[in-house]
This record gives sequence, C-alpha cells and structure tokens, in this order.
Amino acid sequence: MPHVPQPEDVRSTVERMQAWIDDPRIPERFRKRLQMRVEELLLNMVEQPVPVEIKVCGDLDLTELARPPKREPKQYVWMRAKGTLPADKRFHHCVAAYCSDHYLLMTSLKPHGITAHSNPRIAMMATIDHTIWLLYEMESTRTINGRGLNFGRIFTRDGKLVASTAQEGVVRAAVVPPREVRDKKANL
Repeated sequence: MPHVPQPEDVRSTVERMQAWIDDPRIPERFRKRLQMRVEELLLNMVEQPVPVEIKVCGDLDLTELARPPKREPKQYVWMRAKGTLPADKRFHHCVAAYCSDHYLLMTSLKPHGITAHSNPRIAMMATIDHTIWLLYEMESTRTINGRGLNFGRIFTRDGKLVASTAQEGVVRAAVVPPREVRDKKANL
C-alpha cells in the first residue's frame, strides 16, 4: 500500500477551501469566488448529500491555485461511506463502484497543470465494511487529444488491495480570456 497520511490527518475539501479563504495573501475577488464555492458545497451537502466522505491526500498550495504545477499523473484519496451500510456484500460492491468514479478522470489532468481554478480550466468532464477508510490510489498512463486513460487501486487501511478500476474519459479545457478582454466584450 502507498505511504500516505492517515485520513484523520487529511483536511476535507471544505476545510481546505476555508483555509485558503482565511489566508491574507489571497486577492479579494478570488476570496469571494472561493467563499461562494464553499457555500455551494455546503448547500449541496444538505440538498443532495453524497453518501461518501472523501479526503484528497496532498494539498495545492495557495500560490498554486491559479497556476498549478505539472505533476506526476497520480493521486490518493481516502473515502468511506457516511453511516452504516446494509450487510449485503452486493451493496458494498455498488458503493465501491460509486466511489471509484470520484476523482479518477481528474488524475489525467495532473501532468498538464489543469484544475477548476487554472487557465485553461476544466470546462467539461464525463465519465467491504465501508464504515472504515479506504485508500484510492489513482494514476493516468496517457492523456492525449482530449482523452484520458486512468487506473485505480482501492486498499483497506491495513494495505489489502480490494478493488482495481480503469476509466477512459473525454476532457475539455477552456481558455478564459483576461478580465480586460471579457470586460471589453461585455461593453459591446
């Protein structure tokens, strides 16, 4: 099993975003955008709750949000079901299949330095006792011509490999023009 921080030592998405919002180095316009995103995430948790808790290992530094570095096409995510699952193992398999789709395609964007905050940014992406934490290791072996090929392995906390995944998907990036170009077009 890969060596990563334990799930208790990894911040949730909302906790990571709140830390960025609270950082005095962040520009006000970006702070407002992040605050809106946090509020949207919290509202979605109430209106359409995701039955899985997910924690991404490794944070982007605040200075890397708009221009993330190109990284190795690999990432790790801890995940577990929220609440108790029925005893039926088929249900557990369905939850594992549901979980395996989260974040896998995004692995193919890491070597290109593209995120939801970068420019270009993501424009479109398509694609056990679960009260315990599972580690999802993801890597992308190929990204070319708007397609990403990704593989994943799911481990129990004690290192037992319990599932393997593969996904090929379509990825589109959109270049956002500088603010002055957008403002000029808006005034036409």
